[in-house]
Amino acid sequence: MSKLQRITIKDIAEETGVSVSTVSKALSRKGSVKKETRTKILSKAREMGYTINNVAQSLSRKEIKIGVIKPKLWPQFYGQIQKGIEAELDGLRDYKVSGVTIDTDPDITKGQMRDIFIDLVGQDVNAVIICMDITADYSLAKAYLHNEGIPYVVVGNSWPQDDDNLGSVRVDSYKAGMLAGEFLRGIIEPDGYVAIFVADKKIPDHIDKVRGFTSEFDNTRSRVIGVYETFDESNAAYQITKEIIGKEPNLKGIYVSTVNSVSVCRCIRDFGKSE
Repeated sequence: MSKLQRITIKDIAEETGVSVSTVSKALSRKGSVKKETRTKILSKAREMGYTINNVAQSLSRKEIKIGVIKPKLWPQFYGQIQKGIEAELDGLRDYKVSGVTIDTDPDITKGQMRDIFIDLVGQDVNAVIICMDITADYSLAKAYLHNEGIPYVVVGNSWPQDDDNLGSVRVDSYKAGMLAGEFLRGIIEPDGYVAIFVADKKIPDHIDKVRGFTSEFDNTRSRVIGVYETFDESNAAYQITKEIIGKEPNLKGIYVSTVNSVSVCRCIRDFGKSE
């Protein structure tokens, strides 16, 4: 047999002396095949250089549909996540995997959120990717997915004590906070004060960043004077920066872990503290 010729299950059947049906069952691990027969078939398949045609297999199965829930807020963050998801789905198109994306409004209620998930399940999705907007309440929606037996993963943020999801895909926020603290500690005066700006103190991502950042100032002469919430509002970030600058003359650095860095920098410049 030519080495360039593609090995088929018929070739393996002839070499092992069993039926094509038995070879197919052994290779796909579907159906009942005796252990010794399966071992013989798999061994011969490896020996002959047989490779499974995943595309052909996928064409014979039911389409896999993945639902994607994404908030309309923070397109600079979730937009990049969406691009990654779309790129992966595009790569899986030949394997009959597709996606359905729904954007959610910032003021969505938990009942409306549940209805969106009910609609997704009605579109025969097999799994769901939740790009978590921490301001929204997913409790009813996730309970519905659990009851329906639909698996889901959380991307971008995580939800505390969420034992039903398959996992959470996010950055190492504690390490990110540590790196920011290490950098800032290295450029300010040894006895300088620093502040931390977060969107919301309840967000797990920001909780970990604060923990990592403050750990870099333990047992040092520098001091973290506080953690301030901006709720991702530019005006709030500007006003808080203004107040801190006015009352803390020894303020030497600010760690901004939100999207409000432009407002903070503008305030620092306006009050002549950019040097």
